[in-house]
Amino acid sequence: MAKIDVSDVKKRILVFLEQNGPSLPIPIAKHLTMQPMFASAILSELLNEKRIKTSSLRIGSSPLYLIPGQEDKLEKFTENLTGAEKEAFLKLRDNKFLEDERQEPRMRVALRGIKDFAIPIQLNNKLYWKYFSISSDKLKQSLMDEGDFAAGERVVGQQIWEDIKKEKKIEENKESQPNNKIVSILTREAERTVSTKHEEEQEKIVEKLEPKKEIPIEPIKPLKMKKLTEKDLFLEQTKRVLASRNIEVLEVLSCDKKQMIAKARVHVDKNCILLFMDKKRPDEKDLIKAFKKSQEYGLPYYIVTKSEPQKKLKETAQIYKALLGFGSLE
Repeated sequence: MAKIDVSDVKKRILVFLEQNGPSLPIPIAKHLTMQPMFASAILSELLNEKRIKTSSLRIGSSPLYLIPGQEDKLEKFTENLTGAEKEAFLKLRDNKFLEDERQEPRMRVALRGIKDFAIPIQLNNKLYWKYFSISSDKLKQSLMDEGDFAAGERVVGQQIWEDIKKEKKIEENKESQPNNKIVSILTREAERTVSTKHEEEQEKIVEKLEPKKEIPIEPIKPLKMKKLTEKDLFLEQTKRVLASRNIEVLEVLSCDKKQMIAKARVHVDKNCILLFMDKKRPDEKDLIKAFKKSQEYGLPYYIVTKSEPQKKLKETAQIYKALLGFGSLE
């Protein structure tokens, strides 16, 4: 069975995103010449490692994958916003920042939905929304113009309010400094005295301390990355797909890169033998295979494939279900 070099695939994904910016999983899979199922599994690993992130913005039902720092490139996908979220985006982009209380209820909901572009800021117990690309200097100037320039506390977003508080405190200190030469001389003398005493105390402390012994540090051995096979990727993706449909895999009985047989729990409270196949439609042979396995464990069986079975197979299943038995006159 051919093995996939996961480390190499991750590098290729990162290079692709660097060159193309935010992308959907299908183009990424095509670039890698891999099945979307396997590409999605490796993208999930990169997400867990925080080397990439996903957008809140959806194209259809799928988010965009991007490298941190590429957020500004999401603006070219805003044509996919609709309704109130589109209105909220345009209003925030044009006004630079908005006060939450002054917005209509539907706009307030929409601002919370466009997380890629609206950054929440708390100021004087009021919630504001900042357009993601606005710099601290521009926002500070806007607040000063609005007459709402007060010491604030930064809750979320960039370090804007802390910078404003520091600058205001420095200005206040400068204004309160007495312009008196005698006071200045006395202040320098006092600082010199305190500094001298501090140095003497430090010297006494150092004399009492024993010299520290150097502890040899062993070199850190590089971690060996486990190479995932197509079977591993198939199993991982299969479990995720089933979990999204309220099917819990309890024990894997057998698995290859195309099918899995397992003990499972369907619809929360029903245990069964599950046959999951990476094929379009099941046939009668699959029905028999699942039936034999279910007889072995004394459980009902459940078959999952990419699409609905053909009408003929459904009829066959109904015929078997209604069959009471076979009789013979001989």
